[in-house]
Amino acid sequence: MFRYRGAWADADRIFRWIGQRSPTGAIRWNDAFVAAILSLKNEAEQHASAPEDTRLRRNIRQCLFKTRRGQPYRLIYTLVGADVRVLRVRGPGQPPVTVGDIAE
Repeated sequence: MFRYRGAWADADRIFRWIGQRSPTGAIRWNDAFVAAILSLKNEAEQHASAPEDTRLRRNIRQCLFKTRRGQPYRLIYTLVGADVRVLRVRGPGQPPVTVGDIAE
């Protein structure tokens, strides 16, 4: 499902950032993250287009998930046939995805 290094790097960076402040928070974030990833197996087509979709002229969707304290995170992904390709992971305050962010 993770086809792009950027998505792995994003998830790792977010997990480490949270972990430096709260190891328990990092575990909770990881639980929410894994649940969001697993939800894409059955619900990928049900999620809305990402705000970047129109600007980048690509079929980009987002799956929103929250931590226990309600901080919103986004899985940015695309569908290629039956394949879900997670492109990036974005947290609160991070800039929108650009074309360079999702280049293969």
